[in-house]
Amino acid sequence: MIKEKTSYTDDLPVNIRIVEIEEYPLHFHQDIEFVYVLRGDISLKCGYFTYHITEGTGMNFRDFLCFARVEFSEMILARYQ
Repeated sequence: MIKEKTSYTDDLPVNIRIVEIEEYPLHFHQDIEFVYVLRGDISLKCGYFTYHITEGTGMNFRDFLCFARVEFSEMILARYQ
């Protein structure tokens, strides 16, 4: 399992990225993560639960996570303290 440290710029407590994802390993961090799917859909495992997140929807998480693409997907990842 990977422990990630999020870098914040300009002393703002938020880090926002638009990413294409195929698969992302199990990881955790101290920050809250907001995932919003712009295109496609993803399978997101959080703790013991698996969520199917479709285009146009999003969720907040603060737990162990891993992602897998169900079909081509592009999403917004926002982490904040």
